[in-house]
Amino acid sequence: MKYQLAGEDGVLAAEFAKFMVEVKEMAVVKTGRVPSTTKSGNLVDAYELAQRMIDAHDDNDDGAIDWAEFLDWVEGGLSMTKAEQKYYRSRGGHFTKSADLLENIAYAFHK
Repeated sequence: MKYQLAGEDGVLAAEFAKFMVEVKEMAVVKTGRVPSTTKSGNLVDAYELAQRMIDAHDDNDDGAIDWAEFLDWVEGGLSMTKAEQKYYRSRGGHFTKSADLLENIAYAFHK
């Protein structure tokens, strides 16, 4: 897994979508969950979701997510209490998928 988040330009939706799909696949392997059977739609769905997440977390409005924005989002999300996570998910829309991504990141990168 190699993604460029540290540069000035950040990551656009297409590359962020690939990252999201790869993280989900890593989490599936680590947790023993059953992988999705709709592989063909994953990247298309992930692209649309990636753009919505970038729009929500792009603090400098450059259309990309950079390393600082990504870290703020992930660190904030992973430090939520169970009650805060439940509320975050209950907001619907991209919040539910964002919570799923944060959970996948936690599983994918846990030793």
